[in-house]
Amino acid sequence: MEKVINESKLMEKVINESKLMEKVINEHILRISGKATLLEPLDLSRSFKLEVDGAVTEVSDIDNQNGEYARVYKFKPTIVQVLKDNGEITRTKDTRSRSQQLRAVITREWREENETISAEDYYDREMKELIARRINKEI
Repeated sequence: MEKVINESKLMEKVINESKLMEKVINEHILRISGKATLLEPLDLSRSFKLEVDGAVTEVSDIDNQNGEYARVYKFKPTIVQVLKDNGEITRTKDTRSRSQQLRAVITREWREENETISAEDYYDREMKELIARRINKEI
């Protein structure tokens, strides 16, 4: 009986210590990294609004030296649109390779279809089907 009580107290102590070790995230920072190739020049004397598609490519925590942390999300833009005051939209060139663009489309389809398989398995299946269709077309 005493052994069970001691084990119970030990488990409680481990749980409490792990709670103390959990990071307290008090700030979330978006760090934008990358570039967009403009198809036309911008006027230096104006401010612009941007519409950006991209992905978070990395997450890290920075110690604030006070027991709290800031979580930093590294965001890499893929497609950027510049919204001008007159309502015009200036698109930028998509600098991703065709294979990166295809993977992004397949991943978006996976998300929208709420598939039960992993994104990687879905991508693999779709690529096999695409290749099979191309091979059958050549025959």
